[in-house]
Amino acid sequence: MKQKIKENYREIGFGILAVLLVTGLAFTVVQNPQNGTGPEKGAENSETDSSEVLLPETGNRTTVYFFWGEGCPYCEREKPFLEELDREHEDLEVKMYEVYNSRENQKIYQNVAEKYGVSARGVPGTFIGDEHWSGYNEEIGNEIESKIDECLEQSCKTPLD
Repeated sequence: MKQKIKENYREIGFGILAVLLVTGLAFTVVQNPQNGTGPEKGAENSETDSSEVLLPETGNRTTVYFFWGEGCPYCEREKPFLEELDREHEDLEVKMYEVYNSRENQKIYQNVAEKYGVSARGVPGTFIGDEHWSGYNEEIGNEIESKIDECLEQSCKTPLD
């Protein structure tokens, strides 16, 4: 009798797991109609081709390349920080690329990381001038802000130039 009850619970558990898996896949397709892999629509996602990101910066404008993932807690802290800096500085452009749901943005991340000589393994990944940061905390935020200030004062070369 106990064996039969265990088997029933096991079957129920597998059934629930299957329903969750199918529901998750269906949600992904509905949420992102391009087979769950295309770029999201929205202000914080770049819909440019990968060649644009490799163009050199022009004039005194400083560009920050920020690669993030939906649901990443560190990304969720860095995003508003960079958005605020973008609002504060007229000559700053922050390009944000969501990489969990966009193969195109993953390719851009790989391409940029390769040019910087680093691996595009995790998020957040931030690139400014000739520097790169993986992860985010208060110390990294201070370093990013200092690098932005430095690049705004004097033009910074990047490996993308």
